[in-house]
Amino acid sequence: MFASPLEVMQHVKSGKLRVLAATSPGRLSYWPEVPTVIESGYPDYEALAWFGVVAPAATPRDIVARLATEIGAILATPEVKERLAAQGAEAATATPEEFGRFLDREHARWSVAVKAANVKIE
Repeated sequence: MFASPLEVMQHVKSGKLRVLAATSPGRLSYWPEVPTVIESGYPDYEALAWFGVVAPAATPRDIVARLATEIGAILATPEVKERLAAQGAEAATATPEEFGRFLDREHARWSVAVKAANVKIE
């Protein structure tokens, strides 16, 4: 099965589940012994569960910049890093422009998959 670490971390720690591969581009810091799908022979494979913060398009740039700075500072605190790691998550920050490019790449990648699967959205 495919699941995010957040969903299965407690079961892996208890020994009820074994992780076979990570779908991230690199090995995970909390499971360094687990190979990636890429290492298993699928060079273009990457599927991540991620969370982001967005604002309405008309939000003034200075407000967006301030939010990005403040959120980045919170994510960098030891308490938040530790709490996220306990749940199988790692904080990653980006500028609003970098996050926009990431969203564009994700849209392009998953649009291909949705079209190939002939998914109909009504």
